[in-house]
Amino acid sequence: MSYRLRVAGIYLLVFFIDLVNMFIANIAYPDIGQQLNAQISQLTWVSNSYILGLTLVIPLSSWLVKKIGSKSLFILSLIVFIIGTCGVAGAMTIKQLIACRLVQGLGGGLLIPVGQTLTYALYRSHERVRLSSAIMMVALLAPAISPAIGGILVDYMSWRWVFLVSLPLAFTALILAIFWLRNDRHNTMDTTLDFRGLLSGCTALLLILSGLTSVAEPESRGAGRHTVIPDRYYADGLVYPYFTT
Repeated sequence: MSYRLRVAGIYLLVFFIDLVNMFIANIAYPDIGQQLNAQISQLTWVSNSYILGLTLVIPLSSWLVKKIGSKSLFILSLIVFIIGTCGVAGAMTIKQLIACRLVQGLGGGLLIPVGQTLTYALYRSHERVRLSSAIMMVALLAPAISPAIGGILVDYMSWRWVFLVSLPLAFTALILAIFWLRNDRHNTMDTTLDFRGLLSGCTALLLILSGLTSVAEPESRGAGRHTVIPDRYYADGLVYPYFTT
C-alpha cells in the first residue's frame, strides 16, 4: 500500500470517528437523563460541549502544527480524544459528562484539519476528486448508521457503550498513525497567535450556543405555549417530560 493511501485511510477513519461521536449521543439522552438525573437543558450540552470543543480548537491547528509538527499533533489529539472518551463513559454526574465531552471534542477537533492537510498534500489537484468522493461517502454514512448503532447499544447494553464504541477505532487510528505517518519538519521559528481574536471567537460561539439552548427551553417560551411540569414519569426505562397547557 502506498504512503498516500495509508494517510488517506487514517484520515477517513478519524473523520468517521468524529462524525459518529457527533450524532450518536442523541439516542442515549433518555437513559442519560434517567441515570444522571439530568434536565433537558443539561442534556443538550452533551452534544453542544463536543461541538464547542471541536470548533474552539480548529483555529489553533495551524499554529500547533508549526510548533510540534503534524504527526506529533495528530497522535496527541488521538490521545486526548481517548482520554476524553474514557472520562465520558465513566462519568457519574451530568457535569462530569459535559466536561469530558468538551475534552473529547478538543481532541477530535484537531484530527480533521491536520488529517485533511496531510492527505490533500499528497494528491494532485486532478486526483482529489476521487478522494473527495470517499470523504463525502463517509460524511453521509456516519450520520445514517450512528442512530441505529446507538439504539442497539442502549437497548442491549448501556448508554455508556454509545461512547465506548469509538475506543477500538481510536486505538486503531493511534497505532496506524504511530507506524504509518512520517515525521515532518515543523517550523522552529517563533510564531504568533492572535489571542484576542481567538478569545473573541470562543466567547461569541459560547454565547451563541447558550442563547440557542435557552431559546429552545420550554421555560423561555411565551404565554399560551405548552409548559413543562418538573415532575417526570418513567416508562420502559425512558424519561418523558409531562406536558400541560
